[in-house]
Amino acid sequence: MKIIITEEGKYELDRLKFDIKSSIDNIMKYIPDKDVVGVSHIIISEVPPKKKNIENKARASYTQKHKMHPARIEIYLKNLFAHIKNAESFAMMLPIQESWLAQVIYHEIGHHVRVTRTHRIKKKESEKFADSYSDNIYSIYILDNAEAINSCFNYLESVAEEKGLNLDTVNNMREGWMRSYEEVIAKSRKR
Repeated sequence: MKIIITEEGKYELDRLKFDIKSSIDNIMKYIPDKDVVGVSHIIISEVPPKKKNIENKARASYTQKHKMHPARIEIYLKNLFAHIKNAESFAMMLPIQESWLAQVIYHEIGHHVRVTRTHRIKKKESEKFADSYSDNIYSIYILDNAEAINSCFNYLESVAEEKGLNLDTVNNMREGWMRSYEEVIAKSRKR
């Protein structure tokens, strides 16, 4: 699968000093090959195009194959990383940011799986199916990357005052992370 970066996306990646291709390569290792058959590429852009029927705040979108146009996923960096002010703060939170990117990609691949491999799930159930698909793959990702994410939160807490980070924001992010992590641990114990 190709990764295509638009000119605007390139500017945003340069601003963040983010090697998104290597992050996506790592994220895609958790996806079974059969689930991405037919997805031609991932487009990295700054914001959703105005001409499409995509919500302005969308972090990503999936477009299914249509005539000669292959299926694709688009990622909108400004919406996904709107809270990041500069490259230094992005680098400090890289494992956390990558986990959010992973969740978004898994969700969009869930839409592709629904379109290409299910016939009984109606379009109105698409979001529910994509969320369920994402949760299953993301659970494995979480277990493999929990140590790096927890270390990242510990680091952020230790440098919050020095770096001018809002400790309440860091703690709120950590609470959300811990809920996800604890849910995954509970599910894995039931298996």
